Amino acid sequence: MCTEIVALYVRNPMAAFTVLYSHGNAADLGQMYELFLELSIHLRVNLLGYDYSGYGQSSGKPTEQNTYADIETAYKCLIENYGAKEEEIILYGQSVGSGPTVDLAARLPHLRAIMLHSPILSGLRVMYPVKRTYWFDIYKNIDKISLVNCPVLVIHGTSDEVVDFSHGKKLWELCNEKSSEEIGRAAIKRAIMALRKRHLLEEGAHAPAINALSRPFVAQGLEWKEKAENLELELQQCYKAHTRLSEQLVVEIAECRESKALVQEKEESINNLQNDISLAREENLQIKQDLDEKTKALDLLMSENQSLKAQLEEIRLKLKKTETENKDLIDRWMLEKMNSAEKLNEVNAMYEDMMQQLKVSSIEQLARQQVDGIVRQREAGYVDHVESTVPSSCKHTIHAHEGGCGSILFQHNSDKLISGGQDRTVKIWDTKSGTLSSTLHGCLGSLLDLAITHDNRFIIAASSSNNLYVWETSSGRVRHTLTGHTDKVCAVDASKVSSRNLVSAAYDHTMKVWDLVKGYCTNTIIFQSNCNSLSYTMDGLTFCSGHVDGNLRIWDSRMGKVVGEVAAHSQAVTSIYVSQSGNLLLTSGRDNLHNLFDLRTLEICGTFRANGNRVASNWSRSCISPDEKCVTAGSSDGSIYIWSRLNNNMLSILEGHSSPVLSCAYGGPGNTLASADKNGNLCIWC
Repeated sequence: MCTEIVALYVRNPMAAFTVLYSHGNAADLGQMYELFLELSIHLRVNLLGYDYSGYGQSSGKPTEQNTYADIETAYKCLIENYGAKEEEIILYGQSVGSGPTVDLAARLPHLRAIMLHSPILSGLRVMYPVKRTYWFDIYKNIDKISLVNCPVLVIHGTSDEVVDFSHGKKLWELCNEKSSEEIGRAAIKRAIMALRKRHLLEEGAHAPAINALSRPFVAQGLEWKEKAENLELELQQCYKAHTRLSEQLVVEIAECRESKALVQEKEESINNLQNDISLAREENLQIKQDLDEKTKALDLLMSENQSLKAQLEEIRLKLKKTETENKDLIDRWMLEKMNSAEKLNEVNAMYEDMMQQLKVSSIEQLARQQVDGIVRQREAGYVDHVESTVPSSCKHTIHAHEGGCGSILFQHNSDKLISGGQDRTVKIWDTKSGTLSSTLHGCLGSLLDLAITHDNRFIIAASSSNNLYVWETSSGRVRHTLTGHTDKVCAVDASKVSSRNLVSAAYDHTMKVWDLVKGYCTNTIIFQSNCNSLSYTMDGLTFCSGHVDGNLRIWDSRMGKVVGEVAAHSQAVTSIYVSQSGNLLLTSGRDNLHNLFDLRTLEICGTFRANGNRVASNWSRSCISPDEKCVTAGSSDGSIYIWSRLNNNMLSILEGHSSPVLSCAYGGPGNTLASADKNGNLCIWC
């Protein structure tokens, strides 16, 4: 049956030599591929590696003779198929691979060189430090290295744990000894040749005498030969006996090791049992001490019990006396109750009159708020009749904040732009001239969101310091620091009707409703999914929130309960914006979609997307133009995308930022568009 040997040939066009690589016992071609490529490139050689019989994909059985045949086949392949010459071939053998390498090198006198990597003296010497070579040993490199005529390089680590360093060192020493031996052999060979010439000249004259003298030596030689054969038989018997003794020694050593392991295991068991006994004694002593203490405690309790019985009898006597007094008190209490009932009837009548008056006053106050909300909507929408134009160019570029600008908004009915950034400041800008009007200080963390009351009186900032900061717009002083959240506050909005109502959301799974006049929380709402953005509706009584779970929720700010919920996005909601009419709500999500909802029905009335538009962060803010004709959103590529709300078509893509755009806002008498990016730059568009 034919044996198939799998090999890998790596050709280098700059090569002058070819390496025939014989790998170690625990490797195959699949593991050596990258090494072959590196060796071929860095050494500028062609390289042929192969798997021994029974290794990898090669067929056959892994035996010593088969490995000799394998390397012979690989060598012939190089000569016959790849045109290599013997004097251009370098044999490389690692560990077990040194066996077939040395065997082939001993039979090829014109090789360029051989390289032995962690070589073995013989197979038996790897397991046992024997001092002679036995007939049953394998890969007897110690006997064959002297037959190698080409240069030999031995590579062996001094800390090799598989093949001891002494193997490589001994082979290297034998190579050095071979050099002096070859010189001696050459000198002896020349002397023998001279003697033969002299012998031929004298043979004719001295032939009869030589024959006479040689007869006794021939007889003695035959006798010595017979003795040598007998000694050889005895030596073989000694080898066999030594082999049997070695096998018995190996078995006995193994049994000895097992016995030692068993004895050690028993000793450990004894130690464990002794430790258990010591612990049991200590526990027994502790139990005795506890029993003594409990006996003493029981005696004490018995004495206390006697005293308690005496006290109980005394209390029973007092109880009889108290019952008598109690009966008298009940009679007196019933009389007083009759009198109190008459007074309570009078109080109830007064209470009903007061509640009726309170309901009338509450209805009047609610009506005033509704009317005020309608007026605010009209005031906020005073530009509805003005046709806003689609921005096309950047009017001003301002480096506003170090570290990034995460939130911007316009003052109501003003061209003043408010920005907050990572530098813990709030800045107010004149969008006409692009100049800084004022800077608000006092925040202890990065600013994540901004809000302003409908009368422009207060500016509110949500901060990563877990607090909300309230500034007076006129003076720039901090009016309140609202505390109560336990994680960063990421969203805030002020009521569009009342100047005292504020709502915030933090990553502590809570939303809080605040009274800005008094500066404290009036309601806390707990929810499961963190909120990224929120916005009051135009009625001032409800607000919307967008969450990490992708849902849009509508809340009653007075009751703190959900009055509506819809799945807005497949991923987290990053932005919520209520239009000036109060009928439309724009949401943006990490799924890179911008959905427009009808707030009256919570149904999607438009979806806006673009191939290049990517939402930049969990708090990226998008917006709707004041005339509600354009939807605007920033992107992580630094562009601003503007769609038509009516037909979902792309109107414009503005390019002016060099980093992701985090926030967009419309405002001012001319419906100015402003945008902020991650580098802290502002762009004013016209």
